[in-house]
Amino acid sequence: HIHDLLTTHGLQVAAYVFGHTHTAERAPLTADDETPRYFNSGTWTPIVPQTFDLLGTRERFTFVQITRDPATGAVLTELLLWNDHAGRIEPLPLL
Repeated sequence: HIHDLLTTHGLQVAAYVFGHTHTAERAPLTADDETPRYFNSGTWTPIVPQTFDLLGTRERFTFVQITRDPATGAVLTELLLWNDHAGRIEPLPLL
């Protein structure tokens, strides 16, 4: 509904980012599969893998990163994962 409302007023955005559910996801809002895209950052509380063991415990935090391509100015959006145990950003595998 937000996309339809903005489009009606001639306003274009590259991404809509929400954090309502506990599941991180991304999806195109139009048939061209490019922009705009819907992102859900998922939960901001720790996600413990199902293969939980005391020695291999990792806390993972999903987030949406929005940047611009320095050469073209195009908006770049990614759904990523902060691996707290490793201290690094990782790609978020989505099925």
